[in-house]
Amino acid sequence: MKNLLSAIICLILFWSSIAFGDGLLLPSNENYPKDLLKNLTSRINVRINGVIAETEVYQEFQNEWNQSTDAIYNFPLPADARATEIIYWKNDIAYKAILQVRQQETNPGTGEKPFVAAVNRYIGRNGIKILLKNIGPNEIQRIRLSYVSLLDFNQGVCSYKFPLNTSPFVNSSIEDLEIKVDIKSYESIVSGEISSHPGFQTSTISPNHLVLTYSEPKSYLSKDIRVQYLIGESNLSFNLYSRYSPDQTGHYNLVIRPPFPVPAENVIKKRVVFLLNISSSLTADQVSQIKNGLISVIDQLSSNDQFNIFGYNTAVSKWRSSFQPVSSFTISSAKTFITNLPSSGGSRLDLALSESIKQFPDTLGQDIILNFTNGKSLVDPKTIRNLNTKKSGIYSIAYGDDVDRERLEYLSGLNYGFVKYFSKDESISNGIAQVFNQIKDPVLARIRIQTSKQDITGLGNVDSRTIFSNSYSFVSGKYKVPEPGIFQLTGFNSLLVPQNIPFEVNLSSDTTQLSFVPSLFAKNLIDILEQQLLIDGETPALKDSLIKLSLDYGIRCRYTAYIADYKNLATTIEDPLPIPIYAGLKYNYPNPFNPSTTFRLFISAELKAKVKLLKVYNVIGQLVAVIDISKLGEGWQDVKFNATGFDGNPLASGLYLVQFVAGNDLINTIRIQLVK
Repeated sequence: MKNLLSAIICLILFWSSIAFGDGLLLPSNENYPKDLLKNLTSRINVRINGVIAETEVYQEFQNEWNQSTDAIYNFPLPADARATEIIYWKNDIAYKAILQVRQQETNPGTGEKPFVAAVNRYIGRNGIKILLKNIGPNEIQRIRLSYVSLLDFNQGVCSYKFPLNTSPFVNSSIEDLEIKVDIKSYESIVSGEISSHPGFQTSTISPNHLVLTYSEPKSYLSKDIRVQYLIGESNLSFNLYSRYSPDQTGHYNLVIRPPFPVPAENVIKKRVVFLLNISSSLTADQVSQIKNGLISVIDQLSSNDQFNIFGYNTAVSKWRSSFQPVSSFTISSAKTFITNLPSSGGSRLDLALSESIKQFPDTLGQDIILNFTNGKSLVDPKTIRNLNTKKSGIYSIAYGDDVDRERLEYLSGLNYGFVKYFSKDESISNGIAQVFNQIKDPVLARIRIQTSKQDITGLGNVDSRTIFSNSYSFVSGKYKVPEPGIFQLTGFNSLLVPQNIPFEVNLSSDTTQLSFVPSLFAKNLIDILEQQLLIDGETPALKDSLIKLSLDYGIRCRYTAYIADYKNLATTIEDPLPIPIYAGLKYNYPNPFNPSTTFRLFISAELKAKVKLLKVYNVIGQLVAVIDISKLGEGWQDVKFNATGFDGNPLASGLYLVQFVAGNDLINTIRIQLVK
């Protein structure tokens, strides 16, 4: 009994001190007694196909007030993702949010309350907001948001991140956290992990199929979810996903995976210009980290490479007037130049890029401009593209929380490169090393994809790009006729000899599988159009194109917003509530409570036939009540508790532990609080 008492007290002390949340529900009623509705549960379900991720986050919130209130759901959608669907519940009926041409809702008190201002910063420019109406006293508001995104890939490791850290905003514990990551890969999976959450469980379905799960009651989390999986050695591969629609239009996503690993003799020699932002808009610490990161990167250059370094602020400071070979002398000289660069002035990235482009005398080898920036320069991407006649790849490493993403992505998209972002809390030096590692081993330059099919679009988007050993290429488009076919990948190898690599594809006629395919197509096109709009300015044609794409594919753009109209039934929802990873007693509501509360639990198929009990213990370990729930069947169940003991008298105010017992097994335990 003494050990049980100690365990109960430890659990109570621990559980009463924690906080957690991800999506946030802000009450619209200014008299609501708290900043947020209470987050009861979060279930994150991620389906990964190669480097494509579909994420569903299901959350339950409780109105702890004695009055009804409207509330705005806020979710910090990752900057490289697009929402594809929002489902919300009212009176256990599931509705699907509709898209309308209008601005998103504004959080209550915007610009007035410091808390709301902090939430707006947390949600960011790509965040999702939707108004949910008339949430009754003690009512549970359920919502599920789905989005699609691409994973990072580096040295055979595919990485996924989910924004979970909202500890600055939430001061009460979540009742239930569940994470499920279902990974399918064309290549064999060597290992997989939820690296942010030790204690995850692994289920190997096949060499190419892995499922990772994690469950924790009363969770306090101040870090995002991070998932990684490692593929085995592989050759150059082509992963094509396609889906047909009843209107006889097909969509495809093509992922070109590099060979891994790559022999040194197959690596194309590089010419690299490193651009280092040394403007006064950077802090001393940022400048120091950038310099240290660049110094470490220079040590990784191959003996066959050539390089130069430009520091830029209002003007451009050049290390050398032309490319230099890699040697101990040039490396030492370059490090001295980097160390001595002073910080001052503005940020003329446009000038630095135009000077860099002049460095490349021909198209032999792999030409790279690697830009280290905080994204503050008003460079014109189209002007740079017109100057970039040698088709050098422009790759940017952007750091900070106020980066001009659209400009940088438009710049790199037009100039055969990509952008990687790092927040102010991340190591800039490590980020620089990571990005350089992705592009340091080019294996096929100036690629093109060709086919004899006349009804396919999008393949030209990869023209003149490069396949690196540590990063993949992605292209999406449309087709009319579903049929097998042959595509041809062409490019130049390390000896600058033309290569012609045929590969088979099957443009599917299936209309039910791989729903992410058209969503990714639309996401990429909306991304490009929004970049163009923000840089070149709004035109009626561009605005109309964005709105049409958004409404046709159900993906929000800058001109549309999700609306809860409580009319559009979610007819595709087979189950009223998502099935959790594990059976058990999930939470009770309200909590604290007086005079009664309701237990929410999930009964799995294996527990259905067993004797099932809810046992209630007081703070000193005494059993004070038992509820027999043996007759309850499989699935979600609600059980009301009137806070009466064995003797029929009301229980005293205080903390209690409730155990869910099935047969001889203790399934789990939750804490409840009776307040009179």
